[in-house]
Amino acid sequence: MSVIDLPKIIRPSNPAEVAPVVTQAWPQRWRWTGADYDEIVNTGLFEGQRVELVEGEIFKMSPMNDPHAQAIRLVDYSLRPLFSSNETSFQHSMPLTTW
Repeated sequence: MSVIDLPKIIRPSNPAEVAPVVTQAWPQRWRWTGADYDEIVNTGLFEGQRVELVEGEIFKMSPMNDPHAQAIRLVDYSLRPLFSSNETSFQHSMPLTTW
């Protein structure tokens, strides 16, 4: 519908005064970096919560359950004999920044 097609009662006297149609942009996801995440965590924003940064997104995580803990133990026991303990450090269920 153009300005000309509007009923005379609501038709502007000057068609140039008609506001342009604005299209709405879709919201963009914010991808967090490791440094961003560390800074946020250090502020205490997630105090007492289990959160993880996964591919730039922060997820609230549930506590580890028994099957998960058992799977970690089995992988740990299976891999330790394959690597020299002097050369390899196994780290599981801990943040990567604790090294």
